[in-house]
Amino acid sequence: MLSLQIDYKTAIHLLNQLQTNAQNIQQAIEKEKSSNASKSLEKTTYFLSLIGIEPEDLNRLNVVHVAGTKGKGSTCAFVESILRHQGLKTGFYSSPHLVMARERVRINGAPISEQMFAEYFGQVYRQILENKSPEVFMPPYFNFMTCMAMRIFLEEKVDVAILEVGIGGEYDCTNVVSKPVVTGVTSLDLDHCKLLGDTIEQIAWKKSGIFKAGVPAFTVRQNEKAFPVLQQRAKEKNAPLYVAPAWSLYPNAGSTKPGINGNYCLRSLSPNDNVTHSDRRSAENQRLFGGSIGPLLAVQTSPIVAFDVNSGHQRRQLCQCHSAQFQRLFDGTDQREMARPM
Repeated sequence: MLSLQIDYKTAIHLLNQLQTNAQNIQQAIEKEKSSNASKSLEKTTYFLSLIGIEPEDLNRLNVVHVAGTKGKGSTCAFVESILRHQGLKTGFYSSPHLVMARERVRINGAPISEQMFAEYFGQVYRQILENKSPEVFMPPYFNFMTCMAMRIFLEEKVDVAILEVGIGGEYDCTNVVSKPVVTGVTSLDLDHCKLLGDTIEQIAWKKSGIFKAGVPAFTVRQNEKAFPVLQQRAKEKNAPLYVAPAWSLYPNAGSTKPGINGNYCLRSLSPNDNVTHSDRRSAENQRLFGGSIGPLLAVQTSPIVAFDVNSGHQRRQLCQCHSAQFQRLFDGTDQREMARPM
């Protein structure tokens, strides 16, 4: 029997054993080919039940659910910051992580501590391992992290939970939430084509799978082939669909400077003229995330250290860095955490 009392390094080791990203993606492709993709949601519901969470429990989280190709991470970061600065206790679940696995689960803008990560990981891992049917494998990495995030948000009693879709939407395991308070689809483009389809229409269909009956859905001006699909899906699901106006039309837009560079990021902003930074960082890791987040994350300026974090493909590329400074940048971080499946 696995003890509930495990340390952080042990938790990360066990997490990395669950499944590699390559295995997960290949299985997802096979599921798509065999029309069994919907079973991924059934499995997520099953694993949640093993840790004592029923679908209706998730509706207490006041979920903001965001899908898209470009800007979904930025949108979630803006929403989290706005709501937190209005006095709400926020939970934020995103992927993949940049340095530490616990970045994926944030409370009030800060990654959960190593102690909290280890405690909740031990509880969830043990409950699933002991309660699952013998023929059922442990959940893969992203699925497990999703279940653990839901447990944390419920136990920590957040006022609102912002969930960034992993891949797609319709069959993504974050889509187990049946009654979010609002959904959003950011700019759409071709991405994860082996999983989502090789046309913009197919991708739009998958992304709009997060729409729910009676729940407001927001999007931005889309590709002329994508938008009709979103409209039709919203109609089928009885979800009121709204198109957010251009940023330039909001009051004081000209004098408000967002913390994310790039025109597409302006479309990620919610209509709030008091936002001056996305604040997707905490006091704990501010020395790492020293610059703006968006298409280029600047973490150091002398010499320049930057990562391409285009949200459509989640690329991380070191642009320029001396080895000694790179070591200092990640000082104290278990490098095995940087293997980060979706």
